[in-house]
Amino acid sequence: MNFAYIDAFDAQNVLASLMRPEPDPIPPVPCELSQEWIEFEKELGNFKEKYASAQVDLAVKVHELSDKREEINTLKMVLENVSSQGLKAKLAKMIEQQVSEEGVDALAQQCGVVKGRVAAMKKVLKDTNSERYARFTCFVCMDRHIDLFFDPCGHVICEPCWVRTVNKQTCPGCRTRLQGAKRIYTMTS
Repeated sequence: MNFAYIDAFDAQNVLASLMRPEPDPIPPVPCELSQEWIEFEKELGNFKEKYASAQVDLAVKVHELSDKREEINTLKMVLENVSSQGLKAKLAKMIEQQVSEEGVDALAQQCGVVKGRVAAMKKVLKDTNSERYARFTCFVCMDRHIDLFFDPCGHVICEPCWVRTVNKQTCPGCRTRLQGAKRIYTMTS
């Protein structure tokens, strides 16, 4: 067996050379997206807003249903502790009336419908990879794809936003002191 010995200095040089990418021999030519793609992006943005709104609607309805069920369960616990049959019957009737007036069953049905809609919308977004797309969008301009990452915090940004950044010593997202900004190369670029 053959072994090679690399001291710490050599290891740093080897790692630095491996981390330094080869210059791209064919620079990309800036171009505009066709109107069809621009419209698609707008529609996708609108759909994402509707999805976020549906998630909020679901959370509000679930919270409302939870509060109403908690009240009903409290009344049922009181009912279990009442020994008088006459009072028990009156309390049971009041609980039924409360459930009916508060629309607990209808609200539970609405929650189910909204939950189904949110799940279907999430599937569409997942199938279009828009969630993954959002992860590769610059957090500063929210428009361009990322092409730089910060060492050591790992936040990502597009080069035009980095160029416009005044303080290049700290991350614009978390204010961590930076050791550097490094270019990201993807397999599809």
